[in-house]
Amino acid sequence: MSELIIGIDPSLNCTGICVRYKDYEKFYVVTSHKEKRFITDCENHNINYIYCEIPKKSHNSSTDALNETRRIIYISKQISAVVGSEIALNRVCDCLVRMEGCALRALGKVESLFALQHIIRERLIELGVNIEIRTPSNNKKLFTGKGNANKELMVSTFLQEHKELTDITAKFLDDIADAYSLTAN
Repeated sequence: MSELIIGIDPSLNCTGICVRYKDYEKFYVVTSHKEKRFITDCENHNINYIYCEIPKKSHNSSTDALNETRRIIYISKQISAVVGSEIALNRVCDCLVRMEGCALRALGKVESLFALQHIIRERLIELGVNIEIRTPSNNKKLFTGKGNANKELMVSTFLQEHKELTDITAKFLDDIADAYSLTAN
């Protein structure tokens, strides 16, 4: 088993990342949210905030498709940078990245989510890390005991171990909880 375990809950809106190494934990969010409350919650709870700007919609479908691709590339580069820096920071050769696979009922742009997953995997392979993909239902079952656990159960299970984060008001708490759950077992 690797000493450095990184959980990634990939998303086009807010990717949660949890890094666990020995007795150390660190959280990241790669997000398109830039509301003051969101940023303040990250700062107040020592959560690393990486902003990803969403290109404005145009009236040209070709331009919008290219902008979506640029966004996917940017998100995957940020995730790869986090993983690479954690490997260097912790001076480890053996790293396991667990990533949540796409839900078959994924909301939004399924094609874009699968593209994001694929590019993240490609970048992780280039870094030489071990990768494990978990289905959402398998991850929920391992973390909560229920394969059909909703977001509230995932978050409440996470908060049992991280009571210091109970006052977070921003939406990203479920993304961090999912990332954490990937490192928990």
